[in-house]
Amino acid sequence: MADDTNTGAADDAVDNTPVVPAVTDQEKDVGNMARTEFEKRQWDGCLKFLDRLVSVRPTDPKVIHNKCVTEYYQSGLRSTDEFLINLAKVCELAQVNMADIDSLDDVDHCIVYYNQAVVNYHTRNFGKALTITEKLYTFLEPLDESLSKRVMCLLAELYLRTLQPEKAIAIINGLEKVIFAKKEGSEDANTDNSISEKQSELWKLKLSQYKVQSLLMSRSMKYCKRELKSVPSSTNDQCSIYVRANYEYLRGNFQKAMRILNTLPPPSNPKKLTDVSSVLYYNNLACIHMMLQKHSLGSFYFKKAITENEHLGKELKLDSLGHGISGKPLFVLPMSRHFELLYNTGIQLLHCGNSLSAFDCLVEAVKVYSSNPRLWLRLAECCIMHHKKNNDNDRTLEKRLRVIHDIIGSGLNRKIILGNGKGEIRPCAESAAMPAATLEFAALCLTNALQLLDNAESLATQKLKEELGENANSNISEKILVPAPPSLPMKAYEVSQLRCSILANSAYVSLLLDDYTMALQFSESLLAQDHLSAAHKYLAHMYMAEAQVYLDRVADAIRNLNVDGITDISVSSPDVKTDQDKEQMEGAEYHANLTSWIPGDVPQAMAFMQYNLAVCYATRGEFQRSGDTLNMCLQNIGTPLPVHFYFLRLYLDLVVGNRMIAQGIIKEHFGHVTPNRV
Repeated sequence: MADDTNTGAADDAVDNTPVVPAVTDQEKDVGNMARTEFEKRQWDGCLKFLDRLVSVRPTDPKVIHNKCVTEYYQSGLRSTDEFLINLAKVCELAQVNMADIDSLDDVDHCIVYYNQAVVNYHTRNFGKALTITEKLYTFLEPLDESLSKRVMCLLAELYLRTLQPEKAIAIINGLEKVIFAKKEGSEDANTDNSISEKQSELWKLKLSQYKVQSLLMSRSMKYCKRELKSVPSSTNDQCSIYVRANYEYLRGNFQKAMRILNTLPPPSNPKKLTDVSSVLYYNNLACIHMMLQKHSLGSFYFKKAITENEHLGKELKLDSLGHGISGKPLFVLPMSRHFELLYNTGIQLLHCGNSLSAFDCLVEAVKVYSSNPRLWLRLAECCIMHHKKNNDNDRTLEKRLRVIHDIIGSGLNRKIILGNGKGEIRPCAESAAMPAATLEFAALCLTNALQLLDNAESLATQKLKEELGENANSNISEKILVPAPPSLPMKAYEVSQLRCSILANSAYVSLLLDDYTMALQFSESLLAQDHLSAAHKYLAHMYMAEAQVYLDRVADAIRNLNVDGITDISVSSPDVKTDQDKEQMEGAEYHANLTSWIPGDVPQAMAFMQYNLAVCYATRGEFQRSGDTLNMCLQNIGTPLPVHFYFLRLYLDLVVGNRMIAQGIIKEHFGHVTPNRV
């Protein structure tokens, strides 16, 4: 809110507007008494003195402004709508155009803009608040020292909220110089402006916390570790404990992060309306358990966090959709973490394999975080998982029984009808634009994700070039930070991995939707990526070969299925150049291994590719070669065999006339459904 020292601002300067009379000595005394009452938080007494000033200075915008601020404090910061209306009247009196930030040219008007920025901050209108505060920052030197510190703190907060850690660090360093340079200069002169040792320690702790948050956001783990040493480990300050736990979490030390979290002191007043520690604690605990692959515990703690958040919202009578702000204290408006918790819960449910529930959570979250390309990818993954949970589905008894479609006749005339080997076709009755767990909607989500990622990366690169100016070089792409709210900004290697994941999923969905031309294009784009993991390279070749077979380019498909070229199927990025990047990738390894995938090792990956190669040979009519290739891969596939192998094996035996071998396979694997003589 407004700086307390500005409550009696009427005695500091005379407005140049002709309609405002000069300040008399008596009015100065009344203004000073109003300031004293305000600092004592005696709102009624302060308003009495301000009413006296208003009666003699009804057109003085400073007096009217101070009265608005005092009335707002008197309401417990609840009458926000009324305060904004009164603030607009003050702007009209002072001939200030709040809509045109560039029109600010009088330092006396800065306090009005600052109050407007604070309200925008608490109502989560961070973009508008940032625009105002950046303009105020240009007036920093002539501002009152207390107000200038508040402006810099607010600007640092806004840069962190808008995921711009590099700018936040610059502001924090500037604030540190302002505070402690003033302190050193004041000690020599023995003036009243010097801050006490207690205040100095509080500022040091606050600035260190700001720095650690900024460094964590920019993934500068080495410098973050150094900065954490200046934060006392024995402090009971919750913020310090959370940033320490977050540091260990990002480094992949999840057990240590949990131990740090458990050192949190119990809330001094559990029934206090502003106490959100339980929501934060359960959310962070759930994230740690998810990374430890204890998904049931993760879901349990996320549910507790949502319950605590809803309970807090009921007590404060908060509406999670944000309809109306009056009647609610300003400082509690941004407290609800409803959509952040839905986002986290959706990711947890996706790892649990509960695709439909995860989809419902993420669809709600995307209403708020629609600019996050990673969120659109997760929505697509929910749709894909709903269609087919994993590759082990092809090994289930239900799927294998589809090899035998029907049995007709009896005795010597008994015939077995084999299945066609094609998957189920589930037509989408609704439009692809309607949120539903369908492959069509997955394709739309992936298109959004790719477009958003390209736009965000281009915008981040352009902004960084403008900031660096002549210092921009060819390695600028490695320094960019792409926002992905509510998550931390993505570094260059994360952007690269995300693009590869989007392209791989796009190729897979296109194959399922019989759009083989697009599947081929996505696969080619995937192979053209600079930082391609071995797993993505393997999938790109597999998807490309399948698309080429359907497009009657079997020879090209065979060239893509180079079994000898498979030496690794890891999902981590192969290019980690600097020590800082290696440290940043430590936690990424845990993220990459959260979910196991099939094939699980190189021999199994080679076996799957050999199967596809056998299909290509069979398509070209090289049945003997196809059979030999299929036999080579059987020992590494694992048991029970996927249903596709039975279809191909029976087809090859029947087409070359090996009827007895086909009968033996049916007796061995499907004798329970063909009990009579075949």
